Amino acid sequence: MAKIISGAGGACPQFCTATFKQIHDPDIVKDGFPINRSITDLKVLFDEVNEEEFLSLSSDNRFNVTHRPISDLEIIPSSPLHAYLRCFGWFLHLISHLHAGVFKWSPTSKRVSDAKTFVTSSIKDNLNIIIDIPSTQGGTTTTGNVVRRCLIRKDDNDQDFLYWVLTVIPSEFESHIIEIHTCLGAILRVYNSSRRVDTEELALVCSNIYQSILCAFPWANVSPTLHKLLTHAPEIISTFNDGHGQENLSEEGLEASNKYIRRYRDRLARKFSFEENLKDVFVRLISHSDPMLLMNRKFSISRRPSSQGRRSGQDILVNTLIRDHEDHNDD
Repeated sequence: MAKIISGAGGACPQFCTATFKQIHDPDIVKDGFPINRSITDLKVLFDEVNEEEFLSLSSDNRFNVTHRPISDLEIIPSSPLHAYLRCFGWFLHLISHLHAGVFKWSPTSKRVSDAKTFVTSSIKDNLNIIIDIPSTQGGTTTTGNVVRRCLIRKDDNDQDFLYWVLTVIPSEFESHIIEIHTCLGAILRVYNSSRRVDTEELALVCSNIYQSILCAFPWANVSPTLHKLLTHAPEIISTFNDGHGQENLSEEGLEASNKYIRRYRDRLARKFSFEENLKDVFVRLISHSDPMLLMNRKFSISRRPSSQGRRSGQDILVNTLIRDHEDHNDD
């Protein structure tokens, strides 16, 4: 939606005008990419040049713009839930390439696809976590809760996602994968929190792991969402959310209702009119959230068990990126 509204349908970076080559250059990544993609500037550009000639230019010369922006408002999509999903998808794709021994980024390679099936099957057999399988409720089984479970380190190796990942990749890549898993998991935990963030420290961690990825795996493409997280997350947090994580802007609640809406429209709503169909769906949704009906339901409250073992390196890193405890001590 953000790409359609902003006109940046072909943009690899959603917030800056950097080219595909630039976001894969460690020296340029070290200097950072400020948020400089402006709908106002793009509209002025369309007014000053012939639109047909402009769109005939290469994507880099037209800043990956595909059509005239249809909004006057600047769009800053934080998408904290999809940051989890897309970054985990990129990480899983990287693991599949390493297991297959294919050191060229190829989303359509059969060897990589077969390797991904093997990796996900291994995780299912050992951890009972079902990843990247079509769900009967729509979408895939890779949900926010599944990704969070996979990106958090566990004291027990038998329950640790990373432990089983390391068993399916060549040993020479283990240290790099541990570093990526640790830093990426910590960054996403902070980005999806409601805590006050030390954005300077976060920017340093993001820049270091970004450069580390490019140096360790120069053949791997950085996805738009991964680039957005590692480059723009500190600026998004500090400039657009008062220095706090993006939990209050999460789309997870909206996504959770999709399966109910789909089920209600298909099975529990009238079909002879679009208006009546939606009316029935709204009534069902209201009933689903009615406080009097909720009081009669039985809930099983699951609490996250407190870790009795030593704190992982990821937990320590998360703690260094949070400023809440400093503010509390000052009070």
